[in-house]
Formats: sequence, structure tokens, C-alpha cells
Amino acid sequence: MQNCEEAETGFLRSRRLFSVRGFTLAEVMVASAVVALVFTGFMIGFVQALRLQYLANVHYCASVVARNRIEEARIYAFGAVEVLEELSEVQVDRYGEPCSTGTYYRTTEVDIPAVNPNCREVTVNVWYEMRPGVRAPAPVTVSTWVGGTH
Repeated sequence: MQNCEEAETGFLRSRRLFSVRGFTLAEVMVASAVVALVFTGFMIGFVQALRLQYLANVHYCASVVARNRIEEARIYAFGAVEVLEELSEVQVDRYGEPCSTGTYYRTTEVDIPAVNPNCREVTVNVWYEMRPGVRAPAPVTVSTWVGGTH
């Protein structure tokens, strides 16, 4: 009789130890699925952050290209500002230099305002590519007045 009781308690004891010390296959699979979902969420967030960083960088470079063109207009003599006018888009690199492989597209408009014909309004528009072949929906625009006094 004691052998049967010992056998039963030994069996129960070993079964309890097994369930306390280990995990079932189902538990491991559920834990793996949860870890995979969390990891996927982090990766999606990381990729989105990289995309936003890239867009911020190209937008900033486009604004630098536009501001450099404005500074170029300020350096020119008043009567020669019209030479800077670009009626059609000019493909430029990130430094504003004309380049057939550039990813920025610039136009420069020089207008004589009706308010003061001794001044020139210089407006620079720069478009950039959000990704290869896809332009930003709106250009970066910088404008200033160059010339005489009121």
C-alpha cells in the first residue's frame, strides 16, 4: 500500500515540478507572437522616423538653395538683377548649382512692383523630391525686395 501511495505522490510531485519549471509549446508560441508584434511596431516607428528625418533634411536643403539665390540677388548690382530670372525650372544640386542629376528644381522671378519701380521683387521657388520621381506638393518659396528706397 505504501508503494502505491509513494508511487502516486512521486508522480504528482514530478508533474508539479514539470509544470512549475517549464513552459508549454503554446505558451512559448504566444510569447513569441507578442514579441514579434512589439518588435514590428518598433520597426514601423523607426522607419517612419527615418522617413521624416529625410523629408526634413531635403526641405531644409531646399530652403538653403532658395536663400542662397536670394543672397546672390542682393550681391548683384541693381540694374543686373534681371539676369537672375529663370522662367523655366532649372535642375540644381543641393548647393544650388545647375546639375543634370540634381534633385532640386528652382525658378527665380524678378518683378517690378507697382508701388516702387525703383525696387525689384525677387521670388525663388524650389521644389524637391520626396522620393525618387515624386516631388513635394508645394515648393519652398523665399521672396525679398532688392533696390532703391521709397
